[in-house]
Amino acid sequence: MEIKDNNNKILAIIVKKTEREKLENGMKIYSDPSDFIQVGYLKRGKNYKAKAHYHPRIFHGVGKTIGQEVMYVIKGHVLLKLYAVNGEKISSITLEEGDLAIIYQGHSLEFLEESLILEIKQGPYPGSEKDKIFLEAV
Repeated sequence: MEIKDNNNKILAIIVKKTEREKLENGMKIYSDPSDFIQVGYLKRGKNYKAKAHYHPRIFHGVGKTIGQEVMYVIKGHVLLKLYAVNGEKISSITLEEGDLAIIYQGHSLEFLEESLILEIKQGPYPGSEKDKIFLEAV
């Protein structure tokens, strides 16, 4: 639900728990693609695997960099694997309900059971072709 001022400018986006509970499998992003913060939910069933990747971003005054991402596990268990940008696997950790991960480089996810994750990452969203660079695991 968007709350707007008299000039139709968004003041806030509210996502009620009841809406979250109706989510189907997949990703639902609530922020506009042009926003500097991309916020949404990721819901997947057991054994779903997201390939190793990172999110390239270009920021004014900084140039090319890797976008940061925050994941908060609302429900379930996921295996988070962390990679250097050259594809070298560095670590893996199981995240469970209530755990928070702040991710700075490459990562992949394996859903160990049906899980729901709150995902927050840097925008703006450049489109599906430019949002991720997939890594070949070394």
